[in-house]
Amino acid sequence: MLRGRFTFAPDLHIYRVGRWLVPGTTEIMRVAGRVDERYYTQTGRPRGQVIHELPEGLDLGLLDLARLNGKVRGWVLAYAAFVEQMHPQHDLIEAAVVHRGYGFATMVDRAGFLAGLGRSVWNLKTGPMHPSHAIQRAAEKLALDGRWSARRRFTLYLRETGTFHLEEHHNEADLPDFLEDLQTWRHEAH
Repeated sequence: MLRGRFTFAPDLHIYRVGRWLVPGTTEIMRVAGRVDERYYTQTGRPRGQVIHELPEGLDLGLLDLARLNGKVRGWVLAYAAFVEQMHPQHDLIEAAVVHRGYGFATMVDRAGFLAGLGRSVWNLKTGPMHPSHAIQRAAEKLALDGRWSARRRFTLYLRETGTFHLEEHHNEADLPDFLEDLQTWRHEAH
C-alpha cells in the first residue's frame, strides 16, 4: 500500500505518491506491448492536448463554440454533439487518480453520469479504435472506485467531421489483462 501525498506533474506526465514515482497506465501498457506508439507522435501530442482542453472549456462553460475556428473545430463540435445527446453530469474532468493498493496512477478524462447509461467513465480519442482503449478504461475504473464496480466504461471517439461514436467496453477480461500488464511492468522495471 502506497502512503503519502499523491501528486501529478502534468507538463512531465509524472505521478508520485510521497517521494515514489508511480507508473501510469500508458507506461504500464507500453512496456507490456499493448500501446500502438504510432499515435504518440510529436505532432499528435499538441493536438491531443488541445482536444482535451477545449472540451474541458465547454464542460466548464468557458468556451464559445461560435468563436471557435481552425483545424480542431470538427472534433470540438463532435464533443458538443455528444454533450447535447448524452447530457453528462461530471464527477471528474481531466483528473489524475491513483490506486494505492496496486501502485499505479491514471488520467481520467471524464467520470460521472451519462443519460440513460448511468455511472460511467469515458475517455476522449480522435484516432481509430484500438483494443488497448478497453483495457485502459478498466484501469481507470479500478483506480476510481478502488475495486471492480458497476461503473460502465466507454471510449468517446471524436471525428473531425463533427460526429462521434461512443464505444462501450464489456469484456470482463480487460481487468485481468491490465493487472497482467502491471505485473509485466514490475518485472521489467526491476
